[in-house]
Amino acid sequence: MIREYIHEKMNQEIETISGHYMFYKEVRLPFNNREILCVVGCAVIDNSCCGVGGCGYVLVPGYIVSWESKIDDRGRYVSEV
Repeated sequence: MIREYIHEKMNQEIETISGHYMFYKEVRLPFNNREILCVVGCAVIDNSCCGVGGCGYVLVPGYIVSWESKIDDRGRYVSEV
């Protein structure tokens, strides 16, 4: 199944109800004769009634089908994965 992946701006905090998160790197990795997209980020929980904390994470949207093939109405690049 092919779907669109909207690239977020790097190093920009995104506020949530319990804190914030941000992406700081996109990586294209070779895998099984194709490329996968990995997005590295971190999250901080500092506005929660249950305590504070944080974590680092990697999202893997999938294999790259087309890279930044269009721009959405908010000016963000869109790839197909």
